[in-house]
Parts: sequence; C-alpha cells; structure tokens
Amino acid sequence: MSKPPVLLQPDQIKPPGFTSIYSLQPDKLRREGTYKPSLPQDASVPKPHTHVFHDQSVYDGHSLDGLFQGPGTLTLSEPNPASYAGSWSSGLREGQGTLKLLLHDGHSAQVSGTWDCGQLVADSAVYEIDHFSLSSAKFSDSGQLIHGRLVFPSGSWYEGDFLDGMKHGQGTWHGSDGSSYTGEYKQDLRHGYGVFTRPNEPNYAGNWTQDALTDCS
Repeated sequence: MSKPPVLLQPDQIKPPGFTSIYSLQPDKLRREGTYKPSLPQDASVPKPHTHVFHDQSVYDGHSLDGLFQGPGTLTLSEPNPASYAGSWSSGLREGQGTLKLLLHDGHSAQVSGTWDCGQLVADSAVYEIDHFSLSSAKFSDSGQLIHGRLVFPSGSWYEGDFLDGMKHGQGTWHGSDGSSYTGEYKQDLRHGYGVFTRPNEPNYAGNWTQDALTDCS
C-alpha cells in the first residue's frame, strides 16, 4: 500500500499574528472595557447620539445617565486604535458585540462573542486574524493557547491541542479537498499514531514520524 503524501504546506503555515492572539484572551481585554467619559445626562430612556471626546475617540449610540446604554459603537483614537460595536449596559460591554483592534505586530484582529460586565465570556469567543478564525479557545494560566478550532482561509480546519502556537498533542485536521487526519501531532507535524483518510481511497492508519507514515496497518 502506498503512503499518503505530506499534507499541503499552505495549511501548515501558522497564521500571521497567530502568536499575538494570546494578548486577546478574555482577561486581557480590559482597556476598552470601561470608558466613562462625560456624556449628556438623561435620566429617562436611552437616546441615540454621536459624541466626540477630548482625545478624539467617538461614541455613536445610546446612553443613559451619562453612560453607554443599549446598542452603540465606541471608536478609540491613537495611539491604540480599537473599536467595539455591540450592546452596552451602564458603560460596560454587555451582551453580543465585536471588538476590532490592531495588534502590536501590525495585523488586524477582531473578537466577537458575549460580554458580561465588560469582559468577554471565554466559551463564546471567536477570534479572527487576517482571514484565519479561532473558536472554542482554551488558554493556560500563563496565557498560552492550549486548545481550539482554527479555520484557514482555504476552508481547511484543525481542532485540537496547541503548544507554542503549533499543533501539538491530539487533534483533527480536515482539508478543503475532503482529506483528513486524526491523531497525534508534534510541533505542527503528524507524529505518533494517527489515521489519514481521503475520499474514495482506503484509510492509512499507523505510526507517523515527522509527518511521514512509517508503520502502516
């Protein structure tokens, strides 16, 4: 039985800015969480308006008692440009919303999900960086991504364990051509026991060493 070819390299390349996603984990998103400048006071019902602050940040949406309330968009100015569009409650992000920002390495990113008291609910978060998306993300106490579902621009996806921004541990890769691999990874390569499948072909199961099938069963 012939051995399957190496997986296509484009889907093994780490996304641009991927390591920077660690800075986007829920407990790091506090700078844009609370922003309580002076807004028009109205103690009756939330009213829509546009307000430009002294630092040229702009809020376009509803407010109540001088605080963001209801739907609205806050666009922060330099030196750390960012924007949040979604629901607010008492000046804090609350409910569904999307935060867009520029990472320190120059790549654009956005985080969508459910917010509670200004903080992102981890299980709801979907991260997007330069057309790559990451969901179901879990982080270690030190802020390293350890598990998640990563979707590539090609439509291929990987769901499983990560280490230092690489596929490492148990995981499943599904290619845009219908091929798939489920098994062990080491530093982005298939390494250990795994099963490779391709449409209309037999499965390749066995032990892998640095992305090559060495013991086929």
